[in-house]
Amino acid sequence: MREEYRTECETNVVENPWTGHRIVIDVTETTHYVEGEALRSYTTRIQGARRCACLKPPAGFCAECDMLSCVDCYGRCAECAKPLCSKCGRTQKSRSGETIRLCSECYGDAARKRLLRGLLKPFVEFQE
Repeated sequence: MREEYRTECETNVVENPWTGHRIVIDVTETTHYVEGEALRSYTTRIQGARRCACLKPPAGFCAECDMLSCVDCYGRCAECAKPLCSKCGRTQKSRSGETIRLCSECYGDAARKRLLRGLLKPFVEFQE
């Protein structure tokens, strides 16, 4: 015969600094019960997925979509240092050849700059 007599629940919550909404990161529930003459326990941990669908520890909120990202997918815009998730960050090759992450605003600025340089290239010599 199994008789539960105590359950402990711990919820880890983070608050989004931009919106004030609280997001549950994980829930840990420990149940203690008596089986025969022995005291037994089991623990259940339910971990919520991040926007990136990873189960790694959270790193921060994206400034564009207000969603929580994991340590590996979280990054910043190379121009304005705005925090970004992997879905909102747009990648682009820099002049040095490395891949950089840009927010939508900086990506639009860079695209307009590339277009303007392309149109003016036959008439103007640009210095790097």
